[in-house]
Amino acid sequence: MASAPSETKIRLLDAAETLFGEFGWAGASIREITAKADVNLAAANYHFGGKEDLLLAVLERRTSELNRRRIERLDAVEAGTFDLRSVLEAFAAPVFDMARGERGHAFLRLMGRALADPDAPFQEHVRCGAFDDVRLRFGSALQRLCPELSAADHMWRLTFMVGAMAFPMIHGLPVPPEGPDAAAPLTACLEQLLPFLEGGMRAPSPTQS
Repeated sequence: MASAPSETKIRLLDAAETLFGEFGWAGASIREITAKADVNLAAANYHFGGKEDLLLAVLERRTSELNRRRIERLDAVEAGTFDLRSVLEAFAAPVFDMARGERGHAFLRLMGRALADPDAPFQEHVRCGAFDDVRLRFGSALQRLCPELSAADHMWRLTFMVGAMAFPMIHGLPVPPEGPDAAAPLTACLEQLLPFLEGGMRAPSPTQS
């Protein structure tokens, strides 16, 4: 059984998450991160070895939790009401749940920065298979629910799903100027996102039109 991370390691991860989210990969230095974490520079080198490994550790902490929540929700959907909206909600809702939790704002900014910053080693994290299990499980579920679509259609639509979710993380959640949704942008965003994704998945294949 893996040992719990030390307090110093947690402070470094939290500080790195905040500063990478605010300033990006290139804009946040190890010295600034260790200063915010209130630890010495040697502690960062001891626990992570370098800036890239620190960012990958921050991403791993977040993506592993996100993956776990998505798979748990999909398991429940497949054992109960197995329909398209429920599967899409199992994919999208954990992002918004984590954004409501502790350090939720830092989580959204980090993921947005990671997706938008071409210089950050986020793509290495993806290439190492960080989302493979989620991609396979949700891809299989969507193929069963939308069998009329080709494998290429499913690939494109999964890509567009991720893109639709990434945009508000990168550019900030739209806040309605008035009305009941104005005080709850996360809830409003998810409620608008789900029918948008469902409509996209149900659209006929351009190759069959």
